[in-house]
Amino acid sequence: MDNLLEIKDLSVNFRTSHGRMRALRNVSFGVKKGRILGIVGESGSGKSTVLWSIMGLLAQNAEVAGGSILFQDRDLLKLQETALRALRGEEVAVVFQDPMTSQAPLLSYGRQMADILYRRRGMSKSEKRKAAIQMLGKVGIPDPAFRLDQYPHEFSGGMRQRAGIAMALLTGPNLLVADEPTTALDVTMEAQIIHLLRDLQAETEATVAVVSHNLGLIAELCDDVVVMYAGEVIETGTVRQIFHAPRHPYTQALLDCDPARIPERSARLPVIAGDLPDLVIPPPGCIFAERCPHRMPVCLAERPPAMIDEDGGMARCHIQSGVVTPKARNARARAEPAGRTDVEKAEPLLETRELNVRFATESRFLASIQGRMPRGLDAVLDVSLTVRPGETLGVVGESGSGKSTLGRAILNLVSVTSGQVLFEGNEIHSLSERAFKPLRRNMAMMFQDPNGSLPTAGLDVSVQGEILNLMADLQAEHGLGYLIITHNLPVIRHISDRIAIMYLGRIVEQGPADEIFRHQYHPYTASLVQGVPQPDPDLRRTHVGLQGEVPSLLDRPRGCDFASRCPVARPHCHDVKPPHRDVGRNRTIACHFPLS
Repeated sequence: MDNLLEIKDLSVNFRTSHGRMRALRNVSFGVKKGRILGIVGESGSGKSTVLWSIMGLLAQNAEVAGGSILFQDRDLLKLQETALRALRGEEVAVVFQDPMTSQAPLLSYGRQMADILYRRRGMSKSEKRKAAIQMLGKVGIPDPAFRLDQYPHEFSGGMRQRAGIAMALLTGPNLLVADEPTTALDVTMEAQIIHLLRDLQAETEATVAVVSHNLGLIAELCDDVVVMYAGEVIETGTVRQIFHAPRHPYTQALLDCDPARIPERSARLPVIAGDLPDLVIPPPGCIFAERCPHRMPVCLAERPPAMIDEDGGMARCHIQSGVVTPKARNARARAEPAGRTDVEKAEPLLETRELNVRFATESRFLASIQGRMPRGLDAVLDVSLTVRPGETLGVVGESGSGKSTLGRAILNLVSVTSGQVLFEGNEIHSLSERAFKPLRRNMAMMFQDPNGSLPTAGLDVSVQGEILNLMADLQAEHGLGYLIITHNLPVIRHISDRIAIMYLGRIVEQGPADEIFRHQYHPYTASLVQGVPQPDPDLRRTHVGLQGEVPSLLDRPRGCDFASRCPVARPHCHDVKPPHRDVGRNRTIACHFPLS
């Protein structure tokens, strides 16, 4: 099969205060026409540097030291800037990781999409608008003619990413490059974007290259895989070759670290021991040798050759050349089993009782003139939960479910409308900032963005495991209670004692982690659990489990909040809001007709 894109011996250096960092060294691989290629590896492996090399958008301190990038018989590294500008968007387009930073917040989608078509001088303004409406509809955005005149802040996270895909495909590019396209999305939106990309690729026969550290996404979406480590390509093959019969020790270790591949609940997650090598002075031998469990003296001294198998896959390892005999390896590394401590008898460290957070959407003055209460939205509604010393409670839900607002309310960072927050038995939400300040030593918050702080959504599987293992060690040593807010279900399954599922500000199911993953009573919980992409290409889903968008909090449904998206909803669900009720020991749900 012909390659649409062919990278040969690409080497890229970055000038730094410590010297020249050799970020890419002799990188070679092809992107086959009409197929989806996944590029995977830890942070610092060079995945994104390859992408920006293709687009000609490397940083100013970067220099291409050698190699070529052939796209339809043209070397992109030799094109002038004017030719590259003509290429970008027209023949090669990008779907970025964070649509909020890649889309213009002050321009409507109609304006942004019209600007993308600025080279189409033969198209009238109305024709450009029609093309934009058609593309928004094609990516699954409802009422595209109306939505086209809206702005990015008026779209949900999943819809913004859909709009980003629509803008990338608007010009009919030959190559679509996606940079971590689902990292910022919850599991429901992730599933929808994966299926959207797969369906669009099949429909348009486009060629797609996906950069990701999400092994589930790679397994579910891609046809071929390139594995990178510390600036080198160490293995290539079809997606089934890579996931079912990985040949390089690094690929094996990367797969073993994925919590979604570990069947039993584990208190500690597997990690890859050691750190990435210093790329200012790369080691002379195998780039992975210092971290490899099979290394021999030859691995430290000599760079292994690229061994090609009969199916065209490649692995750069002395084991494959027969120089090194591998040590025995289990089919899959097993994480340490979870040793649950009995914390149920302890008094709660943290407790919320019927907690409500309401944000006003109009002034009190206007409402008083009209003789009514001010309008508002209930971001957190009747939330009751407990966290005991040494216990981990995971709070899970889609974007906009109220998880983060709940965390901020507990820490007195947003005002509580009603209900109670108790810490060590004492009511705290009514305290002044001066009185609350001493408590902050005992109540700390770790944020999502690792640039500003630290929860694990943007981390690769090995680093993620290191962070979570550290948290487990600190919990065991100091008896810490954790309230972990995330949409990463494979992780939450292993580290949580109990799980609370939130939807539209309300907890719809709560109980022990093992029980919830074994059997879900609420249809929303079931859709989340079943919606996680599995790191096995043979377990690809044929449909998206949960359709539609989360309803607006400005127009909360009269009955069950989930009724409009629920596959088993009945008329009663649309009219009456279900109360919280017990369905077993330490298990509560809010559902009229729970799953049997």
